[in-house]
Amino acid sequence: MGYVIKISLLVMLSINVSLCSSFTCQDYANALQKSILFFEGQRSGKLPDSQTLKWRGDSGLSDGSSYHDELLWGASWIHRASQDNSYLAYIQANGHTLGADDDDYSFSWDDKRPGTKVLLSKSFLETNIEEFQLYKAHSDNYICSLIPGTSSFQAQYTPGGLLFKGSESNLQYVTSTSFLLITYAKYLSSHGGVANCGTTTITTDKIIQQAKKQVDYILGKNPAEMSYMVGFGNKFPQHVHHRGSSVPSIHTHPDRISCNDGFQYLYSSSPNPNLLVGAIVGGPDSSDHFSDDRNNYQQAEPATYINAPFVGALAFFSEAN
Repeated sequence: MGYVIKISLLVMLSINVSLCSSFTCQDYANALQKSILFFEGQRSGKLPDSQTLKWRGDSGLSDGSSYHDELLWGASWIHRASQDNSYLAYIQANGHTLGADDDDYSFSWDDKRPGTKVLLSKSFLETNIEEFQLYKAHSDNYICSLIPGTSSFQAQYTPGGLLFKGSESNLQYVTSTSFLLITYAKYLSSHGGVANCGTTTITTDKIIQQAKKQVDYILGKNPAEMSYMVGFGNKFPQHVHHRGSSVPSIHTHPDRISCNDGFQYLYSSSPNPNLLVGAIVGGPDSSDHFSDDRNNYQQAEPATYINAPFVGALAFFSEAN
């Protein structure tokens, strides 16, 4: 499932706008490079010779919820790639039982319905086929829920301006939302469209600016003046909840470290000995407070599903001019 969302997300992107301000285009490019590097830290099994993070060794050699959104997501992408109308017929016949008729406001590894609506709305914008119009309306509702001042605004933001969905790994929702905002803005821009929020229209520039605020917050433009990407900027998390990063490198401790022996490193107050470059942690709470504590996995744990959509957002802003 993780690979599907990563690959699918990366396919959805490219538009040029003048947006490199607080951070330069090169800053976004550097963050993108680090974010991609993070995925090397998550590899298991027999590692390839090209592995860049040398503190990792071979590992895992012996080693949700409803799937309805997966069926919609998969059918939408296969239809997009193949133009095989049997997949469109599947969505039309089964969508009402799989969630296609519902407005959804969280795009994540466990609920891809908002992303599906945005993808299908592209078909409406391109072809103006009536059966896709519903997905354009759903996509507009999703966007409107995130924009303060619209009649359907319902999102929660921290005092510092960060989208807040939950206390555990909140940045997963921030990165996925940022990516979806940019992607929908691209689709709208390519066809002269806007998002309709009742009597208010939201331009693509406004949608992109909303995404940029979230990206910049993660990279350090926040009340704590802290980057939540490891290795980016002068101040970033030092006690990341990540076993490979927090136990000694295989080069300094070649002997096997058992599960029980690893707890001494979990509870250690020392910074992680191995820098998990590019990792984005769970992030601050609803008051912009962050506890750089390895035991606080809700805030200090990184995940590929946090980084995956952020790669797309960074690629967009690093190319903007």
